[in-house]
Amino acid sequence: ARSAWTTPFAPSMCGGVPWYEGAHGYEFVCVHDVRTVVVLFLFWAVLAVLGLCVLTAWTARNRQPKCKAQIAVSVCLLGSTVAIYGLFAEGRRRSHGPYSIAGQYYRSQRQRIEAAAKSVVVHWAWAQLHGIASVTQVPPDEMYEHMVLIRLRSLAALQRRFGRDDALIEKDKCRMVEWLRDNGLRQPPLLAQWRGPNATSSKMAALNALVANAAPRSPVYLKCCHLTQGRADSVLKVSSATWLDTHETKVHAWVRAKLAQRADDVGRPWRTVANELTQSITPGIFVQAAAKQSPLDDVLLMVESNRDKMGSREGVSTGSSGGRGTGGSGGARGSGGGSASASGIGDHSGISSGSGRGGGGDGGDSGGGSGGSGDNVGGDAAISAEDGVLASSPPSDSMSGRARSSVRMATFEIKVEVLWGVAYIGMLNIDGSQMGSAWLRGDVDGTFRLHSFLNPFEGVPLLGRLVPDLDQPSFEWIEREGHVACAFTLAEATACAAAIDQIRVDVIVSQGRKHACVVNEISISSASRMGGHSSFLAKLWAEPYLNGWVTTCGDHNSQPVHSAMANRNAGRTGAVPISTGHNLKNSSRPLSQQGGCRHPSGR
Repeated sequence: ARSAWTTPFAPSMCGGVPWYEGAHGYEFVCVHDVRTVVVLFLFWAVLAVLGLCVLTAWTARNRQPKCKAQIAVSVCLLGSTVAIYGLFAEGRRRSHGPYSIAGQYYRSQRQRIEAAAKSVVVHWAWAQLHGIASVTQVPPDEMYEHMVLIRLRSLAALQRRFGRDDALIEKDKCRMVEWLRDNGLRQPPLLAQWRGPNATSSKMAALNALVANAAPRSPVYLKCCHLTQGRADSVLKVSSATWLDTHETKVHAWVRAKLAQRADDVGRPWRTVANELTQSITPGIFVQAAAKQSPLDDVLLMVESNRDKMGSREGVSTGSSGGRGTGGSGGARGSGGGSASASGIGDHSGISSGSGRGGGGDGGDSGGGSGGSGDNVGGDAAISAEDGVLASSPPSDSMSGRARSSVRMATFEIKVEVLWGVAYIGMLNIDGSQMGSAWLRGDVDGTFRLHSFLNPFEGVPLLGRLVPDLDQPSFEWIEREGHVACAFTLAEATACAAAIDQIRVDVIVSQGRKHACVVNEISISSASRMGGHSSFLAKLWAEPYLNGWVTTCGDHNSQPVHSAMANRNAGRTGAVPISTGHNLKNSSRPLSQQGGCRHPSGR
């Protein structure tokens, strides 16, 4: 129950009191009084009633009965508008304050995060956050974006000075999926990949053959290696080989257009520095299978679909065995006994595909991508491509937010923010649209609490209870079947493999498949809305650096993070239970390519 988090509200005012207090800046002294909002609401209501009375008396005295009703209605509407706006403003202020649910959760997790930060080992590249002390000088609502800006500026400085490209672990999706595979982290099966700016006719023919072989009954997704921004529409759904035959011209035009497009973080504070990090990425396309989706009732929940008639923005899949494809000559033997075939087409480019268990081979020239995804997890957590594929409904022609009177299949994703190896919050996302529900850690390890973190009336008496913590009661299966625990464990394992201080891991979950969660993608520059949690998450991210708790490994000569491999057992669901998070980090050996990356205590 939430009562376990509740701290009594003290009758004090916030005027002029700084957000930060003390040398390290994380003691709150600004307390929001619950009576404040009640007084404000009564003030607005009384003001509206008095105004109505005055205008009514004036119209009666001046014998203007015709306009009396109009004036009365106008005053009521004006008063109601002011009152509702005031409630929204006060609700938002309280949801971001120190005694909000987000603030109470921050205090309940602070000791856990401190212990984790003191015990994990962070890669040297992530710890070069120059100017981090400036985070204490920015408004709370801007703290998280400021931390991301500091991170990307530091990575850009390392790239200019030492030629390091650690940012490619996220900014280059092809590198990202290869890194996930190499570290044994469950992800959608990678069917094929090619690099190169030109979409030649031979490449298109090879793509057609691959889709015809890999998707006779279910969809596959084409994804761009070099485009990571949501607004770039960098994912294209291919429903089936028949669908591809019908829309072949459009698909080929889409591929050519995307290969010519460059990444642009427009609208973000870090746009300039992020664009600098992505300019050197070679354009490319890779292919993944579709996931088993879960039922969604559109009558009860009107999801803002980000899909167009060509396909969906979020390509997802489950499974751990590679798909099969063809592609000409240049075959290579996979390390696990499976085989892979590839075709080198054009300059330093090619299409490659793998099949069977074990790692797929490298195809083509230097641009040939990896083949099958290999045996990523094993045991009862392992799922095959045949097992995990379910034909999804065709793209919706309805406009965003329009209700439909049927149950359809949708992709359920939990976006998990991980700090110092500890999963902090998991936010629900459906078909690429962010919901209002999030899961927080409970008082007991392995338990969770729901929080409607986008509730505009949080902290407002009575009204705050009108918004349910779970967007739809039918979503209870997500926690009941153990998917939240699966997502948190997998996200922590991913952060562990990256030896990173903060990361967002997007995990796909499927109803009825408890241990089948898979990583869809990761982000080191997240722009997801987190409501009142964003400033507190930024505090927990920055505090270990400001207090000197961070232990690093490697240096400027170390191998890039996206090329390093950690313990393959790190991603096995059930191998390490949800606990304090940092135990998971300590259970994995240091990055094999960074010899000597150990905690001073010997862990």
